[in-house]
Amino acid sequence: MGEKTENKKDRDNRDLAGEPAPEYGTEKKARKYTIYDYFNFPEDSERCELIDGVIYEMASPTLHHQWVLTQLGSLFSDFIDAHKGDCRAFVAPLDVTPDPADIYTIVQPDVMIICDRSLLDGRYCDGAPDLVVEILSPSTRHKDMTIKLAKYAASRVKEYWIVDIAKERVIVYDFAHDDKISIYGFDNDVPVGIWNGACKVNFRQIMDRL
Repeated sequence: MGEKTENKKDRDNRDLAGEPAPEYGTEKKARKYTIYDYFNFPEDSERCELIDGVIYEMASPTLHHQWVLTQLGSLFSDFIDAHKGDCRAFVAPLDVTPDPADIYTIVQPDVMIICDRSLLDGRYCDGAPDLVVEILSPSTRHKDMTIKLAKYAASRVKEYWIVDIAKERVIVYDFAHDDKISIYGFDNDVPVGIWNGACKVNFRQIMDRL
């Protein structure tokens, strides 16, 4: 059986610390990396994501990016607490393997809601979050709108938001309902589909508070 079918138990039993750490530098794109390599990168390495075995370095986020990220995390957490829900909201950096069978991909979504808490093993999220939010920046626009979009769709993320601060719009992919796509301006309330619209986000109000 190939590496692609390795399950979570097999992965957890593997001694990651015992594997030789690859050199993290200019040669890191010369081969196909796995999550085992990823976890052995030096602790002082730059933040990065691994998609289909390719390392993508992550630039420092902007002030507006971090403001939206923290506000969404707080808003989602407050909603969960107010309704005594079982879901949990997280913000980057948190490692996520959207498809546990894919040992070549591990990402750090900007914001996510995870309702199946068995996916949280204390180190990372081993499975697809229910909702993923990516906030675009010049360095991540192509990756978030194409490569990660495909990964989230294939891994059965239920809902994916792409927040475009520059264009003041939010693109919502509802993978749980026939891949429905909706586009909202910042002046419109964006309903959280996984909660049937009981929670709504107005990005204009978020930006005005900055």
